[in-house]
Amino acid sequence: VNLRYPIENSDGIKALRSLCPGEETIVSFVLENVGAEPLGGFNVDAHKSPRRIALRYFYLRSRKYDLPADGAHCYTHTDFEEGMEIDLVTNPMLFDVPEIAPGDTHDSKARLSLGKDTPLYSRMALVMDVFIQSLTVPKGIEISTENYDQDSRMPPMTVVQRRKIEFICEPKFEEQDGSKVVLVTSYATTRTQFETWTRFVLTETLNLEYEVFSVSRYGTLDPLSTLENGKTLCDVFRNKLIIVLTEKFKENSSDKEWISPLKVLPNGCMQQTSGYDPSTRWLIVGSND
Repeated sequence: VNLRYPIENSDGIKALRSLCPGEETIVSFVLENVGAEPLGGFNVDAHKSPRRIALRYFYLRSRKYDLPADGAHCYTHTDFEEGMEIDLVTNPMLFDVPEIAPGDTHDSKARLSLGKDTPLYSRMALVMDVFIQSLTVPKGIEISTENYDQDSRMPPMTVVQRRKIEFICEPKFEEQDGSKVVLVTSYATTRTQFETWTRFVLTETLNLEYEVFSVSRYGTLDPLSTLENGKTLCDVFRNKLIIVLTEKFKENSSDKEWISPLKVLPNGCMQQTSGYDPSTRWLIVGSND
């Protein structure tokens, strides 16, 4: 017997996970009605409506997620207009889902943006809870439900699913005058690692200008790959030392495969075969490959 709730999300929260300061992304969360009756479209004033479906967004706080609480802003979103700001920290709210017919889906969207002063390689986690209106339970049977403040006119609700997506603040690649070093980072790079390399090693100790290239943001180290400025990686890495931080990362949190930045360097870093200019030098940090 396969028991399941009539409403579900099967493919997680979809959004761009790597955002630079000031950048934004559309957060997509698709719900499917896998039951036999309509769901959602709750109206407190209606005499009768389908079982209520609602979503709650909130910001998961922990030592790992060190993005400042005011460093991200989230708004409800449709294709036609912007909605209200969603309080991710102090007062998470429930947002009703429109009616979904049996077999149909509904894509609930929000717009998430990072502040312009968000520290690079800080992280946040956005959590979304799916609520469904609780059914009447026979006497003698108890069902544990999550407690929250609710309008007395509203029906009792139960959390039936929780999804999480992690966001990381990473920089766009920008060439710097006089730079002779490129630091290659990824989703796996921590804020402590990044600040150690950029502040203490490259700036304070060696007094070097540097650039940052995120292999997880751009998805490749192919020398023929073209950047936003129209130049290839081969062009912008010429006459520079490339420091590659090789901690493995996942492209999506649901992926099973961990990727080393070296795996997206298609021809390796040997001068004869790399495809890069002979003036490009490589320093591989922490590699077990």
